[in-house]
Amino acid sequence: MFPTDPNDWADNDGDGIGDNADPDDDNDGLDDIVEDANGNGTVDEGETDPLDPDTDDDGYCDGPFNVTVNEIQICEVEDRDGDGIADDFDAFPDDINEWEDTDGDEIGNNADPDDDGDGYNDTVEISEGSDPLKFTSTPLDTDGDFDPDSTDPDDDNDGIPDNWDPLPLDPDGDFDEDGKLDREEYNPDSEGNPADSDSDGTNDMRQSESTSVKAGSTNVSQDRTWMENLCLALLLLLLLLIPLLISKYNNSLVYDPNPASYDLDDKTSELRMLPSLHEYTKKYINKVNSEGLKRVTYSISGDFLKGLSIDSKTGIISGHPERAGTYTYEVVMKHSKGKFKGEVTIDVTEKGKPAEKEEEPEPEIAGAANPEPENTKSKPKFKGGAGTKMDPFVITPSKGLDAGEEISSKQVITISGLKPGGVVNMEDLDSSKNGKRFAIVAEPDEVGRQSALVADDNGEINFRINFKDDKPSYDGATYEGLLKMGTSSVYFTWAIEVLEDTSESDAKEEAKAREAELSAKEEKLKAKEAEIDSKQAELDRIAAKAETIDFGVIGTASASEKDDLKVIKGIGPFIEEKLNALGIYTFAQIAKMPSDLEDEVNVAIEFFPGRVKRDKWVKQAKELIK
Repeated sequence: MFPTDPNDWADNDGDGIGDNADPDDDNDGLDDIVEDANGNGTVDEGETDPLDPDTDDDGYCDGPFNVTVNEIQICEVEDRDGDGIADDFDAFPDDINEWEDTDGDEIGNNADPDDDGDGYNDTVEISEGSDPLKFTSTPLDTDGDFDPDSTDPDDDNDGIPDNWDPLPLDPDGDFDEDGKLDREEYNPDSEGNPADSDSDGTNDMRQSESTSVKAGSTNVSQDRTWMENLCLALLLLLLLLIPLLISKYNNSLVYDPNPASYDLDDKTSELRMLPSLHEYTKKYINKVNSEGLKRVTYSISGDFLKGLSIDSKTGIISGHPERAGTYTYEVVMKHSKGKFKGEVTIDVTEKGKPAEKEEEPEPEIAGAANPEPENTKSKPKFKGGAGTKMDPFVITPSKGLDAGEEISSKQVITISGLKPGGVVNMEDLDSSKNGKRFAIVAEPDEVGRQSALVADDNGEINFRINFKDDKPSYDGATYEGLLKMGTSSVYFTWAIEVLEDTSESDAKEEAKAREAELSAKEEKLKAKEAEIDSKQAELDRIAAKAETIDFGVIGTASASEKDDLKVIKGIGPFIEEKLNALGIYTFAQIAKMPSDLEDEVNVAIEFFPGRVKRDKWVKQAKELIK
């Protein structure tokens, strides 16, 4: 390939740069050193092939660039929202208007008024010469009241400086609800703390009554030394605090907002709730548990409202609820140090219809038992899981079964803490796919496959999970049962692989595979066409607004004169297409826009209000022209 260059001889991606000099041999946008992190020339686990833009041959490129060789497209980036940025590198792969999230608050920079999350509005930062993408540890605080948005040291004019006032925006506040207004308990003439009349170290406005010694009170026995009395007081205080500490530590999972509201008539948005920890727990973790929480999983106790789901890794609750009503759920967050429990309330309304009350649980069968994950164990141990619906106990998978074969799980499962003689029912939640293949058998097995067990005199049941391919799967199949035990329930999952009966002809299977592949391609093509139609409809709508723009001021241009508008901060690929649809193609046109025209363009391209001015498109365009 390079007969006159002794240092290069191959060009894997055909870009005219020899592989030895080319930092990206497959032209997928990932540096060769990054792809072969171990530097051993082989593709190890977690690495991609620097000579193959599609290592796993799934049609999607390893990196952020589409790869074409000799006019043949080798692979494409997965870009669901069509903003021109690969989903792996796009913070919002399903939102065409967002792709970057500087502060990681899950609000894109275009919609986020505070991109760096420092509590300092981006517009204010820009006007005062601060960087809106760089966290400012101490926002401007000219009056010393810890309020960066005000220069008034007493915002509610109650005579209490904001840095002492527990309710700085309420002139008639009574923070401790002791019947005395905060301004009556503030004593600016006292020494030391101007709000601590009894010198007990606590702000009077924050405690319901003074802790100073009252007249006629009995002194502590003088038989003890002052050190003994101090130790006794500290011990008593510790004993009082322990239950409070445990309570706050174990029940500190909160959601914002809480409760959440959702309207069934709103078909465009989805309900979304983000979990967080109580401020107390954050401080506890910082001081006591310096390593933080490991292996965190989230789950909902009981059955979740249809249409909603919780991400077991992030705890995010999202979806489109399908029934009106008010629903309250317990959320459990498990981790290496224990678990937190929190409560979430969801209010779902429907226009013209009152909210229904949450359905009462079905009455239990007489003598029924209530299995709980905490009372469930197995021998050998489960392969994983927590026993909840979102994170079920995992039974050791079974592979290589023959069509029509029957097998029981390796794990013998014991559930204790039940009512003696209580009936525990089993249900396969995926029975629509699995049929009656999954059941349970008592251990030891006396009567064969069952759908219910009776707790013994010790309140226990012992069983294995059973699989029987009662309708032989001659073509081969994979079944995964999601089994629910009881009403308050423990959940199990078991994956089974049945091999194809090789005595059957391969022709039938090949025909099925071709049909499935063709169907998948058709579905993908339909989805792509629908996406293109939706995007084109939006561009057509914007193009119709061109008559509202005064091109006599900014001048006209054509596609042949087009500048790369994406160079301007705040303009992504789709925003550029919108501007082009409106008739704006060049830096010169943007540089000539007066203030009122900036607003008109902002509205015409249906962008976030004030974003054109906020990102200073005009100033950037002028600098680019220079």
